Amino acid sequence: MTELIKADREALIRVVKDRAKLAERDAHTRTKVLLAEVHDLMTAEFAANDALWNDLLLAQEAVAKLNAQIREQCAAMGIPAKYAPEIGMHWHSRSLQFADKERRAELQRLAEARLSALTETARVEIQRQALDVTERLIVGGLESEEAHRFIETLPTVEDLMPPLSLADLGVKRWQPPEDAAAQLVTPLTPADRKRRRILRAIEANPGASDRRIAEIADCDHKTVARYRRAGELPAEPEDEA
Repeated sequence: MTELIKADREALIRVVKDRAKLAERDAHTRTKVLLAEVHDLMTAEFAANDALWNDLLLAQEAVAKLNAQIREQCAAMGIPAKYAPEIGMHWHSRSLQFADKERRAELQRLAEARLSALTETARVEIQRQALDVTERLIVGGLESEEAHRFIETLPTVEDLMPPLSLADLGVKRWQPPEDAAAQLVTPLTPADRKRRRILRAIEANPGASDRRIAEIADCDHKTVARYRRAGELPAEPEDEA
């Protein structure tokens, strides 16, 4: 890259961009061609005398022999040949799974959706490769260390779009308290039960006043206020007494 002169770099960049534009147009054209091919496959008809079906034509011979036997038996019974029943064989010229118009329309919509996704994937990949070549041509001609450092600081898609966590979606995971094991084996005192009642009441009603929490937990509102001041509960809303 360092051996290329500036004029060569600029010419190559123009060629890369022009080829990328042409490749994107080709991708859209190919989408239409592939969709037409899918349509042809669904509407294709096959003839009874195609080489693929030669072995299956034995069925026609078997039907002919059976009809001859029926006519002979009818003649023996005095029934004229023209009134003798016949066994017929029907040849489907098109696959039965595509005979239904709604089914064909459904498959065509599916093909369109998949080809649209493939087209978009191809377009992004074309742009990615064109940018990669262009970047190599341009960066290869940079002489200062500052310019190279600037290129390296450009953010990537991963930097700009970090993965989502459940917390980002507002999902809160419950974690047991650190002393959960001790609580399970230690009998609760009346004071402990009272405290737990107040904690549960405030947890279920975070915006309620001290008096409302006291009514729910069956305790004095001053006790609720004392817990809040101690930092064990959220502070009481300022607009409520």
